[in-house]
Amino acid sequence: MALIDSSYFVGEISLPVGKYSDLPLFIERLERDFLYKALGVRLANKVIEGDELTDGLVNGTTFEKNGQLYVWDGFKNEIKQSIIANYVYYFYLRSNVTITTSTGESKPETENSTGATPAFKVMRAWDEMLRGLATMSAYITTVPELAAIYKPTPFGRVNAFDL
Repeated sequence: MALIDSSYFVGEISLPVGKYSDLPLFIERLERDFLYKALGVRLANKVIEGDELTDGLVNGTTFEKNGQLYVWDGFKNEIKQSIIANYVYYFYLRSNVTITTSTGESKPETENSTGATPAFKVMRAWDEMLRGLATMSAYITTVPELAAIYKPTPFGRVNAFDL
């Protein structure tokens, strides 16, 4: 049922993708988690089931609110930008900063390079997701059938110290 795939991880949220990448597993697990948090169970289930009512939500649309036009890009689209990808990127990088070994967590050493913190990149991805959620929420409130079952869980902010 995946709405996005590895092709959404380009540009600022680029991730290494290859034969042995575990990115598809992260997408599969986190996409569903994101939908339930962002939409609430009833609306997320409609998206997962492919309900026709959620077409604008999934594929994007232009909508008017308070006399102003807005563009909601949707969860999947031709421009390969999705707030789901930002969510997955955040958790993927957080998970891969260290490697779990039999003796605990280790940070991999690299030759001819210096390790750097992903904190600022993941914060930017998270903030981009929050901005997208605001546009998504504005769209949903213009469709009474969606608004009636829209029950999101607040995502909150993140910072470089993970506080």
